[in-house]
Amino acid sequence: MRHVCIITTHPFWLEPLGCGTSLRSRYELLKSIATKVSVLFITHTDQSCPLPGGTLRMADTGVQASHVAAIQQFVKDREVSLVYFSYDQFAGLARVLPCKTAVEIHDVMHLRQQQFEAFGYSFPVRVDAAQEISSLKCYDHVFAINASEAEYLQRQGVAQAAYLPPAIPFRRIENGSGIWRFGLIASQAVPNRDGFEQIKPWLATTGPLVLAGPLAVADVAALSGHPSLTNLGVVDSPADFYRCIDVALSPVRFGAGLKIKVLEALSCGKSVLATSHSIEGFPGGIERFVQIEDDLSAWNDRQLEAARDIDTRELAGWYQEHFSPERVSDLLTAHLS
Repeated sequence: MRHVCIITTHPFWLEPLGCGTSLRSRYELLKSIATKVSVLFITHTDQSCPLPGGTLRMADTGVQASHVAAIQQFVKDREVSLVYFSYDQFAGLARVLPCKTAVEIHDVMHLRQQQFEAFGYSFPVRVDAAQEISSLKCYDHVFAINASEAEYLQRQGVAQAAYLPPAIPFRRIENGSGIWRFGLIASQAVPNRDGFEQIKPWLATTGPLVLAGPLAVADVAALSGHPSLTNLGVVDSPADFYRCIDVALSPVRFGAGLKIKVLEALSCGKSVLATSHSIEGFPGGIERFVQIEDDLSAWNDRQLEAARDIDTRELAGWYQEHFSPERVSDLLTAHLS
């Protein structure tokens, strides 16, 4: 493969969690299999992309004919052989580019909307299932990071859909504090806030507890008077959190995609106390390293101790089999050949 251009609206080089982690790993993966990788950052902010490529600024009015022409020229001038879109935002553009196209989706959005509504939450936008399926058919390759969602898309007629897991290297990180601790790192996304509120009565009285990420500085995470709380706030790297804990929490009841917080915890050699929804779409065998309890009101110290007692000696082998950069590189190369 010669030249791959990632087109994104996310400044993934700045985002420490979730999407940022996943897109950074994908950028590194593409660099390992392509002669050249560039990034075209599309934004209506004053941010610029520091990576090889360029920045295209546009107003909130969206993509105009002049933007399409500029992107077509960008791709042509640089002899791009594959445009790799992060998220399905530019299906119309994908139709008119003079090269192959691929899109990576972290969620099937109409499934995510259905999950929100089933738990009593409104979704920020209305997503029509037929329209989303039609949009995804515009790309030559559709990569889903959740195996179940890839199979779902194939059943819906998106024949080019395939499972492509994230490729985050395994690096066991030991708790260097000298104190056994557990914790939660999360954004302020609705499923994270919901889950935290569900287990907050238990968290308020147990510890030693570590919180990190944007959720940690939100009002919902206030635990005044907690006897043994360490609040790291927004960390520069997830590793800053994982070197402080032994067991990670994922109290997520709904959503879609793959729970990157679970993947990150496993990549650092940590066992997890989680809901079954949190591990949906992961390869088989993950249950050996996760303590499952779907009734969040039943989360207690006994569940935590069960997670603490999980033997993680075989975690590295299982993780490498499914998520190592080498494994994912082979998958991606096979799909693009």
